[in-house]
Amino acid sequence: MNRVLAIVCVLTISTLSGQASAQTRWYVGPNVGYGGYGGYGFGGGTTPGSAAGHAMADMTRSQGMYNVMTSAAMVNVEQARGEYIQNQKQWTEVYMMKQRVVQAEQAKRLEDARARNAKIAEQQAEHPSSLPPRLNSSELDPATGKIAWPSALMRDTFASQRKEIEGLFETRAHTGSTSELTDAIYKKVRGMQDELRKHIRDLVTQEYMESRKFLDRLSLEGRFPVG
Repeated sequence: MNRVLAIVCVLTISTLSGQASAQTRWYVGPNVGYGGYGGYGFGGGTTPGSAAGHAMADMTRSQGMYNVMTSAAMVNVEQARGEYIQNQKQWTEVYMMKQRVVQAEQAKRLEDARARNAKIAEQQAEHPSSLPPRLNSSELDPATGKIAWPSALMRDTFASQRKEIEGLFETRAHTGSTSELTDAIYKKVRGMQDELRKHIRDLVTQEYMESRKFLDRLSLEGRFPVG
């Protein structure tokens, strides 16, 4: 900002200096002229007294122009400063508005996750058999997030989805369960279930049923606290 203001001052003073120089030029011709007239005016050449007067007038005029130029430069500086402050204020207002939107979205996701968890807990308390059992430590290591997949889900067809879900559970093991992770796990597991249904004819019935139930339990596990 200081550098910009300095440039404004220099440009303003340079411009006005050029104008002042053009306005204050005067020419004193030589003493010897045509027909006895000095220089290019009447009355002969300049005298020491008149030259001193002209010099004093020029000094006064130059000082006045300097004051004018300095004043104009300061006006430009203040204008530039005001525009900078206004731009900074507008940027801050936009940033704060975006932050409020993000915070509102995060609060809504958290509230939705809490509502889902409360509903699950209520269903489990009222109807213990209505929900599948949670994965045990041999199926899902709570310390590392490592998953022991059923053989049918170890096929290359599911490789990319396994990698994404394993990454989410590894993050969950280190950071704890959050609404964002819960939502991400639910969506990725649902996607894997959709892919599983596409290959139902390629699997033995028992393999398909085991894989589907495992994914149901895995999706549910993502909604509980770690451990």
